[in-house]
Amino acid sequence: MAIYADLGELFVKNSFTIAAGSEELTVPAVVDTMDIVLNNVKLSRAFIEDGEVKSESLMLEPANMQLQVQRNLAAAYFTKLPAIAVNGKLQAVDMHIGPDDIALAFGVLNENLNEGQTIPDEVTQLEDEDKDKQKQDKDRDSEGGDQKQVSSQLSLNFTIESVGVSMYQKSADLTTCKGVQTATEGLGRLTVHGLEVEADMLTDSSLTAHMHLVNCVLDDIRPERVDGVTRMFGRQAKSDEESQMMVVKVDQRSNGSVIIVVGFNDVQTCVCVEFLMTVSQIFLKGLEDGQSAESKKKKLENVADNNKSAAPTTLDLSLHLKVENPEIILVADSSRKDTNCLVMRSFGDMRLRMNADLMSINGGFSQVSINACPYLVENRKGKLRSVLIPCNMGFQLQAPTGKAQHINVSFQEVQVNISPETVSILAAAAQGLTPPQVDEEQSDDVSKDLWNVAKVKDQNFWFLREDIESDVDDLPLKAPSDVLLLPDQSRGEELIFTVDMFAMKIETLCGSKMVPMLSAEAKVDAFVKDWSTRMKMESTITLMVSSYNEKTACWDPLLEPLEKANGGHRPWNLNISMIKNDDISDTSSSTGTSTTTSSEEESVELAPPLLSITVSSVDTMELTVTKSCLNMLMKLSEIFSEALEKGHSEIQKKTKEAACTITNSIGVSIYITPGKYFEIPDYAKDGRVRLQPGENLTLDVSQQMSMKSPTRMHSINRSAREQDQQTIDFQVEGFKEVRSVVLSRVGHILYNLDPTTKQKADMLLSVALEIEAQMDNRFIVIRSPLQMFNHFSIPIEVYINENNSKRKIGVVEPGKRFPVPLYVAHTQDLFVKPEGEYKLCTKAIAWKELIALKKQGKKYVSYSCDWKEEGFTPFCFNAITEMDKLRYVKGSSIQSPKYIIHLHPPVMLRNLLPYPIYFTLAGTDKEVCVEKAGQASLLHVVMGKTMLWMTIKDYMNMDWQGEMTMRETLKTPLSQWGFRGARQGQDNVWLEVGVWADYSSGYLDMAIYSPYWLVNKTEQTLRYRLPLLMKGSGSEVIEHAADTKEPILFSYPSKKSTPGKNKTTITMQICDSEWSDKFSLDTVGSSGFITCSGKGQNYNIGVKNQFSNFGLTKIIVFTPEYLLVNHSEHDIVCRESGGTDHLQYDVPTGQCIPFWPVDHTNQRTLVVKLKGQKQFSEPFLFTDPHTTVLKMEEVGGITAETQLTETAKVVAIHGFKQGNFTVKLVNTTDYEVKYNQQGVNDESSLGPNECILYTWQVPTKDRQLVLKVADKTLKNDLVKDGIGEIKITTNKKAKLYWVSFLDGRQRVLLFTEDIVIATKAQQAGELEQVSLELNLSLEGVGLSMVNNYTRTEVAYIGITSSGIIWQAKQRRRFRDLAGGQVQQIEAEYQKYEAEQQLDKNAPPAIYKAGNMEMDFENLVMYNPKRHHIKRTHHPGVWAQVRTSPHQFQFHLKTHRIQMDNQTKTPIFSTVLAPIPPPKSVATENALKPMIEMSLLMGYAEHSNVQQIKIFQVLIQEMHVKLDQGFLSNFIHYLQPDTEIEGKEVELLEDDIEVVTSPLIKAEAVQAALSMDRNYYDNFHLSPLKIHVSFSLADTGAEAAADESGFQTRKKPGMKLGKNAVNLLLQSVGVTLTNVDDVVFRLGYFERRCKFYSQPQLTLELTKHYSNQAVKQLYVLVLGLDVIGNPFGFVQGMGAGIKDLFYEPYQGAVQGPEEFAEGVALGMRSLFGHAVGGAAGAVSRITGTLGKGLAALTMDDDYKRKRQQAINRQPKTLQEGFARGGKGLVMGFVEGVSGVVTKPVQGVKKEGAKGFFKGMGKGLAGIVAKPTGGVVDFASSTFEGIRRATEVSTEVKKLRPARFLHPDNVVRPYVLYEATGNALLQEIDKGKFALTDDYVDHLQVMKDCVIVLTDRRVIYLVKQDVLGGWNVAWQHPWKELKEPPVLTDKGIQVIPKEQEQPVKRGPLGRPLKIANLMKGKGPQGKVVLIADKDRERGRRFAAKMQETYAKALKIIQ
Repeated sequence: MAIYADLGELFVKNSFTIAAGSEELTVPAVVDTMDIVLNNVKLSRAFIEDGEVKSESLMLEPANMQLQVQRNLAAAYFTKLPAIAVNGKLQAVDMHIGPDDIALAFGVLNENLNEGQTIPDEVTQLEDEDKDKQKQDKDRDSEGGDQKQVSSQLSLNFTIESVGVSMYQKSADLTTCKGVQTATEGLGRLTVHGLEVEADMLTDSSLTAHMHLVNCVLDDIRPERVDGVTRMFGRQAKSDEESQMMVVKVDQRSNGSVIIVVGFNDVQTCVCVEFLMTVSQIFLKGLEDGQSAESKKKKLENVADNNKSAAPTTLDLSLHLKVENPEIILVADSSRKDTNCLVMRSFGDMRLRMNADLMSINGGFSQVSINACPYLVENRKGKLRSVLIPCNMGFQLQAPTGKAQHINVSFQEVQVNISPETVSILAAAAQGLTPPQVDEEQSDDVSKDLWNVAKVKDQNFWFLREDIESDVDDLPLKAPSDVLLLPDQSRGEELIFTVDMFAMKIETLCGSKMVPMLSAEAKVDAFVKDWSTRMKMESTITLMVSSYNEKTACWDPLLEPLEKANGGHRPWNLNISMIKNDDISDTSSSTGTSTTTSSEEESVELAPPLLSITVSSVDTMELTVTKSCLNMLMKLSEIFSEALEKGHSEIQKKTKEAACTITNSIGVSIYITPGKYFEIPDYAKDGRVRLQPGENLTLDVSQQMSMKSPTRMHSINRSAREQDQQTIDFQVEGFKEVRSVVLSRVGHILYNLDPTTKQKADMLLSVALEIEAQMDNRFIVIRSPLQMFNHFSIPIEVYINENNSKRKIGVVEPGKRFPVPLYVAHTQDLFVKPEGEYKLCTKAIAWKELIALKKQGKKYVSYSCDWKEEGFTPFCFNAITEMDKLRYVKGSSIQSPKYIIHLHPPVMLRNLLPYPIYFTLAGTDKEVCVEKAGQASLLHVVMGKTMLWMTIKDYMNMDWQGEMTMRETLKTPLSQWGFRGARQGQDNVWLEVGVWADYSSGYLDMAIYSPYWLVNKTEQTLRYRLPLLMKGSGSEVIEHAADTKEPILFSYPSKKSTPGKNKTTITMQICDSEWSDKFSLDTVGSSGFITCSGKGQNYNIGVKNQFSNFGLTKIIVFTPEYLLVNHSEHDIVCRESGGTDHLQYDVPTGQCIPFWPVDHTNQRTLVVKLKGQKQFSEPFLFTDPHTTVLKMEEVGGITAETQLTETAKVVAIHGFKQGNFTVKLVNTTDYEVKYNQQGVNDESSLGPNECILYTWQVPTKDRQLVLKVADKTLKNDLVKDGIGEIKITTNKKAKLYWVSFLDGRQRVLLFTEDIVIATKAQQAGELEQVSLELNLSLEGVGLSMVNNYTRTEVAYIGITSSGIIWQAKQRRRFRDLAGGQVQQIEAEYQKYEAEQQLDKNAPPAIYKAGNMEMDFENLVMYNPKRHHIKRTHHPGVWAQVRTSPHQFQFHLKTHRIQMDNQTKTPIFSTVLAPIPPPKSVATENALKPMIEMSLLMGYAEHSNVQQIKIFQVLIQEMHVKLDQGFLSNFIHYLQPDTEIEGKEVELLEDDIEVVTSPLIKAEAVQAALSMDRNYYDNFHLSPLKIHVSFSLADTGAEAAADESGFQTRKKPGMKLGKNAVNLLLQSVGVTLTNVDDVVFRLGYFERRCKFYSQPQLTLELTKHYSNQAVKQLYVLVLGLDVIGNPFGFVQGMGAGIKDLFYEPYQGAVQGPEEFAEGVALGMRSLFGHAVGGAAGAVSRITGTLGKGLAALTMDDDYKRKRQQAINRQPKTLQEGFARGGKGLVMGFVEGVSGVVTKPVQGVKKEGAKGFFKGMGKGLAGIVAKPTGGVVDFASSTFEGIRRATEVSTEVKKLRPARFLHPDNVVRPYVLYEATGNALLQEIDKGKFALTDDYVDHLQVMKDCVIVLTDRRVIYLVKQDVLGGWNVAWQHPWKELKEPPVLTDKGIQVIPKEQEQPVKRGPLGRPLKIANLMKGKGPQGKVVLIADKDRERGRRFAAKMQETYAKALKIIQ
């Protein structure tokens, strides 16, 4: 191939003329004019053979050019014309290029350019001398240049009409002689229009030049993109046709200085990622193809030359770059025009100045903005979303010659808005970056010689390939002068980056405006140094995040500002630092005096990471998540996920939506006067609008306010003013106007109406304002305080008495509220009836009467409406009153009807059976069907009279009937109801269903359910019967047919038991087996196997017990123990291998069937074959977990896999997949390798340079591969990676290496003589240099959970840092010292600090502590070993991520997590906290974090299988303390506002799915079938030891309130789910009592060297932990203190599954770095664990017996002493024996002496009665105490072997609960307020806290505090004895004579005249507070204020006066 040029036709014409204007000269000037025309110039890529062009592809279409050159031959004296003038024009040029053209062009260029030789140094030296000489001449000329006349030397004018370049995706194939590019292969076209260049050069070397470009266009010309976005670059469509896209002006002056001005106008760039990537790939490929090997080599040789620094320039250059209104567009989907896009606009101005002394750049971009909008301009109206609000960026660079650069980049205010549309555009654009997924799943070709020996050279193994890289030796060495700077040398480069304010809002569209949801504000300061060498960066970010609360129209803090010591708040600070290291280890740090020991010097030192980033904060990160924030986040996630799913959704047009909508529901006309915030409607009269009953008024924001609205969101502290402006006035006809009603706060407000005339003044009328918010819009309903709610499915009509007749006043629609008209609500009783032929209710509904009855304890009142004709059942309903929750009352609410009257049906019936039910009520003729999960209102029920008939149809092919009288005495909550069913020829059959009943809501809520569903998936007939009836008749047996898909509805007969009293057990039978042992149906969540013995065959049946979704039914699923699954492409046949007569199982492909083994020996095996084939496979075990590859001649092989779960053992047969074999043996040595399976005599050999696939010869035998190489024998189990050396005895120089590694899922065992190949195959990623290290360190994290609807802080979770610790440097790393050493060193350090304070010049001293000697001056420890030491602490959260090409490391430590219960009067103040280890352990061990996690994951480029080398999690011992009040608060906090309706059917369908799903859908089977697996070298999760306490007390539970301020009425059905725990306990028959410190011990989970898919691992994990937890819950919490601990050692150790327990403080997590350095954990001995386990169990038994014997003695003192002794557990074995011996002796001594001492003590306490009690105790003790001593001796000794002490210190709350102000606005936390509010809660057990709100407090003396509330002032004195607070005096504000004032002595409080009772202390004496307060006369009480607290006293007195004034105003 070659580039072939056709130079076309050349025309040249020459002429001479006399220049115009020179005719009069002596010698006229002659002009030489030359006209040159070049036509039909062509360029092509040609295929040339034998010097002849065979075919060509045109690259340049025929092009024409005209050129005219004029020479002024008399330029020396005639200067009117330039010496040379050139005018030219290039006509339209068209080019075509494809990938091959580009490659050829680059190739030709490279070859030609590289042919030249380097210029010798002498030549360049001569050239330099010439230049210097010329410069001197030029300078001399310029000195005398004033005399010379300057004239034009050269004039140039050249025009290019257009240049078009078409790019193609494919080039024309010249070998087929077709050289034409087809349009279908077109990619893009670049066209340049109207390029014109003008230049004029003068004789003094000055130059002026202009260049204009009209337009430059880049189009996408792919045929498939015709309807899409095609214009990629060009001038904006709206720009002026005459304007230029680019203008360049150059002005070079005679002194050499150059001024360049470049201007760009209206440039539009469309960033279509997919198009740009396609173009770049073609160019990059061409560039790569065009580079020859020689050119690449030469490039390497020139590397050193490029590093040479450039010589200082003499250029004096000024460049001014202006960019006017550029537009950059990022499109979401370029394949369509109706797509969305992001449009960026700005103005740029940059000035560059460069001369010999300095280079400087100044400039920036102004008005940078980004908008999201439709791509088509005509569609953008009303659809613009502002993403980046216009901002400015400044840039400055100063670089003095020879010195470092200094750069300054600054932003003033950057505001970013993120909306769902923006995210969807970015996500769609990002999809273009990711190439389409190619399905790599290929069908495997099975060759016949699959298992035969193959030659290594034919296999193309990646680990044997030679890397095509330049050798290190080929790179040129750097000269000494080129060596990089040393690490501590700085180049002085500096960059300062600042953002004064960065604000980000996440927002969504609400009507006409974007409403913010989340807001973050930050300030950024960054400092970067030395970026050209070892870059360092330090930055500080101050951050605040808020969430928008639409209910209060305020910003709630999410990331809180932090409280300052002197008051006020500051933002949270975050520091980010970055350092770039060399790719060599920094040895400079170890050049000092070495203090390492010899063992430390041997440790490996790894290279530092190339880039290390540290994110840290010394502030605690305080997060506050309110309930409204939770709801908003859920709403946001829905909106954004929907936007991402839709992808190309259209941007919604902004609609005009009112800021405020007011509805008149009061029943009379009202007048509204909008405040300044709102626009007054045009039809308003004098600013007032009249609203008739039922009318709406919509108000918009006034133009004045919308102009004022700030561009960024303000937090609560700054937005109060604007909210206060959102006001209206309203007036009810006949009453005075209510002024300044603030609408920003959501809730219900009550106003008393003041009548205008005296006649109406006899009754106080009130009106309620209901303020709702949706996003930023307000909806106001003005109504009367009384409402009615209809819970029926039919409308209810409402009437009143008027003139002895009934008048209809309205209709209550189903599920709606009806505001009763104002006058009616206050004065009239109501009558109601349903729509239709019913009479009005006989009894009137009067709210006063209902309230009176409710106070008497009657929850509801029943009413009835008769049918118009007699003989029909009346319509019945219940009326329940509920108080409206008012946010604020203006006036009095005592006489106001502030209630909602709920109208409920008497009975609500729910069907929770898997069948429809039908019912008929007495007095009605209609049968009503209630579908599955449906519900029905029973409207015609008179309680105690009406009969209900019910039918269950088609259950077990029968109809079942039952009847019941509806009555209020129905047993709650659980009872049973009998149904009769009739079969032909048989007696009636009896069925009982469960009835759940609840009256708490004011009506009977009842659900029909079955206590148990029995599900048969065994495909065999099962029979069940009750153990109580074993001797009964056969009819008591329930048969469950094999083909029955429906569940059996089972219940324990009510005659035999009472629900909740008897434990339900049954026995079962399968086929012809015996009856099984009895088993319980009540242990929900547990699973296991039941055995039914048969004749010659035992049946094992898996039983899984789970709750239904409603929590009433237990679903018991019976499955076979063994399941066969065929996951291959062929039908298979399986049978047991014991004999040919065994039953064969046909398993079609994709099916799962039960398998019932006959063989019951230990070694039970299966064989398998393809259907239709004769030969069975080798036998394999189906009882133990394994994966085995079996040879199959027809298909190569199949894989058999067995997995064990709690309820099934799954045998899965997988099809053949390449790489699934046991091992591939590869021998690249010159030696023969012999191999065979251990215990199998059949030995095979593998010759040199051969490879073979191998699987176990006998799968049931020992799985060890024996290998013999060069007279050496090796054994390998083929599960672990490894590398080893084989020494050859015959040739001592030769060495062989074996490597075992994974290639994908294929294990490879490689033998090689090349250490490089061995290392490469091993892929030791942990030894490679880390490319990126990311460190996170947070001092602490606090999470405050606030329910702002109920004004409660529910919980506070804190992650806190450690205290002071000391570390010593060991193995090049600082490690924590043991707790005891830390205490000793810290004590000495405090002494050192004290001495330094006294004498700073004191000489260094050695401090001794125990056996340690320290020098604190130099921070060195000398004894017992020499170490460097340092004083530090661990942050609350520390995490590290490290990545390198072949691995990923993650290490996490959270030091201490504590969760506090912040509700009022909690039972347990701390919910969760770690339990510190015993003191002996803490003294001898270093402090451990509460949670530590370590992950090291390797991955290879040759495989997609990830290898998890370490995954370890260690969680320390903790306590969990819960009470019912906290739980209900916590659940309510997490519950979303909106209950999703209609979920009941879905939930029941899920339950039915459990019953009907086939076996192949079972979780265990699906896990076995998942094939995407990873390899786990070491997966270890620590044991969990949790101390659980639970209290049934319900203190602190807040009333649930919804967002509108209503007391939430629980929706029907909510109670079912909530009470699931109670229902479970009642159904099991257990009464839950308070649980105190029950210890759950869950054994650790460990798996090594195993392949697992994600579902498999998840199943194993959940099975492991949940099974233990559930079983321990039943035994420990619901059962008794059993003998021994049956949970830790359940599974056998033979299977290699170690599910054991160790104390968490004994655990150690290996960090990825330690692993990389080869520090391995010691192997745990199984034998040691078995001994430890046995000892623990025996100790537990004796402990239980010992406790029982102590109880028998009835001696509390002995019990206490014994408990104390047991609590002081032995630390060592010797102490265990010694302590136990002492207990044994003391038992005998105390037993004998007790006969004397106990009666004496009894007489002293209780007289004669006490003597006999003491005698009884003494006699009982003489037997029990010695026996107890013996038992405790055994227990104590065992505890010495297995340490199990629980020593706990009292845990204190992290901080007092947050004080929430009465306005429900959440403000940043203030400790002072929280402390004061906590004090108020404490006074008189919270008596005042029930009615008052805290305002302020002041500590006036050490033990005296004065507290202000909104209702009173309280003076407190601390008690001396008990430490609580006593109220010395308190006065409500209304009892004060005048406002409190500050006097010279203190604050004076003067109460009104009345006799005060004398306050007495706890012992009845008067309190001595006379020294604090003076007299009770006219001067009142004076609270003394010390002089130093005078200023605080002044502020407090002002607060008192303000509170007093507010309180009086409210009272008046």
